[in-house]
Amino acid sequence: MQIKSLSYVLIAGTFLFQFCSDNNPVETETDKEITASEIIGTSGGSVKTENGITLTVPQGAIKEETAIKVTSLNGNDFGELGVIGAKLEPNGLTFDTPATIRFPLPADWSESESPIIYEASGIDPSNFFVDGISGKLTGNPGAYFCEVEISHFSSLGAARNCHAGTIDFLLDDFAARGCSFEEMTAHVTERFGNKFTIEKLEKTNEFNLNNIPLQCFLDTYFDDARGFEEGEPVSQSFINDLIGYLVLDKKQVVVAFDKKWEDSNNDSFYDGFSHSALLEIVDGKLKLRQSVSVKDNIIQQLIEKNNKNVFWYPQEGELTADLINQFRETKTGVSLENELCTLDTPSCLWPNIPLEKRSTPYPAVRFYVSKYSGNKNPCETSNDLQFTKCWFKVVTGSNVLSIHYDDGTTTKAYTSGIGLTGYFEGSFSNNRFSGSVDTSKYDNTVTGSITVELNETRDLVTSVSVSFNVDNQSYTSTNQFSGINIPLKSINSSSGTFTIEGTQTCDQISSFTRHTDYEDREETLESFECDTGYEQITVFFSK
Repeated sequence: MQIKSLSYVLIAGTFLFQFCSDNNPVETETDKEITASEIIGTSGGSVKTENGITLTVPQGAIKEETAIKVTSLNGNDFGELGVIGAKLEPNGLTFDTPATIRFPLPADWSESESPIIYEASGIDPSNFFVDGISGKLTGNPGAYFCEVEISHFSSLGAARNCHAGTIDFLLDDFAARGCSFEEMTAHVTERFGNKFTIEKLEKTNEFNLNNIPLQCFLDTYFDDARGFEEGEPVSQSFINDLIGYLVLDKKQVVVAFDKKWEDSNNDSFYDGFSHSALLEIVDGKLKLRQSVSVKDNIIQQLIEKNNKNVFWYPQEGELTADLINQFRETKTGVSLENELCTLDTPSCLWPNIPLEKRSTPYPAVRFYVSKYSGNKNPCETSNDLQFTKCWFKVVTGSNVLSIHYDDGTTTKAYTSGIGLTGYFEGSFSNNRFSGSVDTSKYDNTVTGSITVELNETRDLVTSVSVSFNVDNQSYTSTNQFSGINIPLKSINSSSGTFTIEGTQTCDQISSFTRHTDYEDREETLESFECDTGYEQITVFFSK
C-alpha cells in the first residue's frame, strides 16, 4: 500500500469503528523512543532503529545526499489502538520512487489482523486520524511486520483492526433473539475452526473482532448480497431492496467498506475489511450507523452529543443510493467532522491536515443481509440450514406421451417410469432454498432453477418448484414441476433428505409438464399416474 503524503503514521487496526483499547501490548520494545539516522544519496540506502523499524530508500528515489532521521514513537502516542509509530525527518522530503517503511508488530499479532495506518500532522502524533490504508503484513507468527510504501514524509505509524461497534450491536440483537454468545461462538468455530477468534475487552466490556474473524461471523449468519468496486455505483433499486429486508423481513444489514475487494490466499477471505457499519431505520428513515476509533477527547464529544459512541449518516434526511455513493468518495475524517464541527470551522478536528492530503479510504462497499428474520433465533437458523447443494428427483408410474412427427402424423406412447433429475446449487434464506443448476455438473446447454419452502419446524417441504431445460444439438427439452407436502426422512449437520414414495406420490404433485423437441418429432407428456409402487419425489440437501 502506498501513502502519498504523511506527517506521523501509526500502524493501526481500526478505521472508523469503536475502539479496542485493551489490544495494546504492555511495555514492549516498540514503546520506547529510539532514534537512528543515515546519510542517503542517489544510490539509495536504509535506516534501521534498534527496535526494528526499517526505512528503505530505493536507488534514484532522491536527487542528492540527505540526512534522514527515524525516531521510534510509543504506539500509545497515537491513541488507544496504536502499537508503534515513527517520526520521519526531514519534514517534507519527497521521493521520486516510493520508499518503504517496515514496523515490527507485537508478538501476539494474529495473521487475521490487517494493520491499519494512522496519520498525524506536525510534531504532535496524538493529532491523528485513520487514513483508510492497510499495511502489508509480512513475516511469521510471533514475528510479523507491517510494510508501507511512502512518497513523502515527516512521520507515520500503525495500529490494530477491530469492529467492536458492529459486533456489539449484533450480539445484543442475537441475545434478544435467544442466541447466546456461547452458542454463536460454537457455531462459527464449528464452521471455521481457529480462524474465528473473539475476545472481550476489559475496560469497555465490548467484544473485539478483526478482519478475518468478522468475515467468519458474517459468512455464518449473513448472505453476501452484493459488492460494488470503486467507481461502480450502488443503485436506488438495490437500496430499496435493502429497506424491504429491514422493514418487512426485519433482517439486519451490515455494510463493509474497503479500498477494493480482493480475495487473499486465505480461503478466499478478503484481504482488507477496513470499516464496517450497519443500516438502521431511525425515526422512519434509513441511516448508516457508525462508531469511531479516534482520540479519546473526540470520542467524548460524540458521547456528549449522542449519548454513545455512535453517529448516523446522513445527519438529516434519509440514506439514498446517491448519498452512499457520496460517502464512498468522502475524504478521511470528513464524515466525523461534519457530525461535530460547525459551518464556521468545518475541519475543526484535524485543521492541520488539508483535504488534498487526506485519502479516500472506502471506495468499495459490500452489503450483507442476515439469514435470520423477524424474532427468529439466529443460532437455530445457522445450525442446520447451511446447505448449498440440492439434488431433486421425481419418478411417476404409467404415462401417456403425445408424439407429433414432422410429416404431420400423430400418435401416443404408453410408458412407465418417466422422471426428472437435477443438480442445483444455492443457499437458504430462512426456510427457503433458492438455487440454479450446478455448473460443476452441467455445461451451458442446461439451465434451470429450484425453489424449496420448508415449514417452521423444518420437517416438511411445503412446496417445491423446479425448472429444468436442455438445449443441445440433439434435442430441446423443457421440464416444469411443482409439488407440495414432502415429509422429512432424515437430517443432520451435513445433509437433509425429504422424500415420499409409492402410489401416494401423485397426491403431492401439483403439476408436471415435459416437452421435448427432436429433429423429426415433438413429444409432450400428456398424463401420468402413480400406479406401480416405484414412484417417488426426493429433495436432498448437502453442503
